[in-house]
Amino acid sequence: MESGGVAVGIIFHILTPYADPKTGGLEASLLRVSRILQQLNSENQVVVYSLFDTQPIEVDEIEYRYLCEDRESVRKPLENTGHGLFDSQRTRVDIVNFKRYVWESCQEYPDCEQVLVSFYLSSAGFIAQHVASELRLRHIACIRGSDFHQDVYNPYKISTIEFVIKHSDWVVCTNELQRNLIQVLFGRTDGASVIYNSVQLPDKISWEPSKRDVFRLVSDCGFAYKKATHLLIESVAELMSEGYPMSLSIVGKTDCEQTKFWEELKSNYSLTNPNAFVFNDWVEENTIINLLLTSDIYCSASLSEGCSNSRMRALALGIPIASTSTGALPYFSSIRDNILMSQPGSAAGLRNNIVLAYHLWRDNKVSIDQEQLNNVRKQLSISTEENKWNELIGNLGKLD
Repeated sequence: MESGGVAVGIIFHILTPYADPKTGGLEASLLRVSRILQQLNSENQVVVYSLFDTQPIEVDEIEYRYLCEDRESVRKPLENTGHGLFDSQRTRVDIVNFKRYVWESCQEYPDCEQVLVSFYLSSAGFIAQHVASELRLRHIACIRGSDFHQDVYNPYKISTIEFVIKHSDWVVCTNELQRNLIQVLFGRTDGASVIYNSVQLPDKISWEPSKRDVFRLVSDCGFAYKKATHLLIESVAELMSEGYPMSLSIVGKTDCEQTKFWEELKSNYSLTNPNAFVFNDWVEENTIINLLLTSDIYCSASLSEGCSNSRMRALALGIPIASTSTGALPYFSSIRDNILMSQPGSAAGLRNNIVLAYHLWRDNKVSIDQEQLNNVRKQLSISTEENKWNELIGNLGKLD
């Protein structure tokens, strides 16, 4: 960008429900995109605004602001009323505070273009679109998995999603289904692109088949209803009761609202068969990669996905996959072997695919097509994601 003959950058104001990269896929993707936007031009600046995080996020190169703090400062008149802010009141306050920050940035840096980026349409996207419209700024709305596979089926939220899709300057989708749906459901035919979540792996590392006595299954989906982790655990337990030599390792956070259920389930299965089930909380990425490299198949029973970071990592490593036909996986199943898909919610379908994978492993019929794997890795490389964002920003500047 240029102003008065002097090269200047873009200030990106990124709004998100949560931003801590240790808490989930959305947050990890947000950090990666923040770094990409900041590095597209040495003059670019990125400020991330979190709606709900209450603890400081320690990422040196990114500036974070916490709208929950600003929200608390205006709710004092309600402290003795017996209730806090209703959703409508909270949203209005968040719009006011986010607008104030962006307006102040516009005043301080009048020569810089200011662009709003939102993650998750039905919350941050709604707020960002209001602010973008009022300040006449560009808005890039990023669809996340739960937007379309949860909120789009909610009669109270679909109108919110429609508002954002119809008025934002650009929509970023994470899979082809999302791209098709915004056209079919909302009539959006242009100003949209599919950008997969990229994967960064150590050089020259890929999965290789191994022969052992026990068929090792691994998942890093965590413990949550929307991931249907219980269906995966129950399916593997049933197969073990039928005599299949298997083990299952699951890592990832536990949904805080469902803690009691998951802790009881994990305890029951760990006590019943301690050598077969291993459950752990969040672990570092290197630990996950090592788990994948020393296992025989990656599994997920997720009810919905956008472009799961976990699945993309498994895809890029080359490990066989048994999962549900959601998110970006159906596309990649057309260009890479050893991907078995079942319908979401079908425990029988998942079990059947795990049995099929087991027999292929037992009979030494699992192999890696290196050309296919190289193609997958190219499409999921950080350079490809950077190029797509660079192209998007260029197209944004050409809009009327």
